Amino acid sequence: MTSLIKGKLSSRDKDGNHIWADKFDPRFKNGELIANSKGKILVINKENHKTSLSKDDPKYLNEEYVPLSRGKVLVKDKTGKCVKLDMS
Repeated sequence: MTSLIKGKLSSRDKDGNHIWADKFDPRFKNGELIANSKGKILVINKENHKTSLSKDDPKYLNEEYVPLSRGKVLVKDKTGKCVKLDMS
């Protein structure tokens, strides 16, 4: 069984309509479609609340929320499995 959205990106057109488009859709290159995650970053706060914020959101800028990847490093083992490890 395969997911119906495998290989698709949540995106919007110039009118704000939401669609799931193939990640290789040429409309991304010509600017007709924009990924919903463009300009956003995955973050977490002190209470472990995870969300996605705009990079210019005051909560992100004043470090109330920090990137999920802060203090972590991505490593790959001999089998090719990737894991995020805490650097502290």
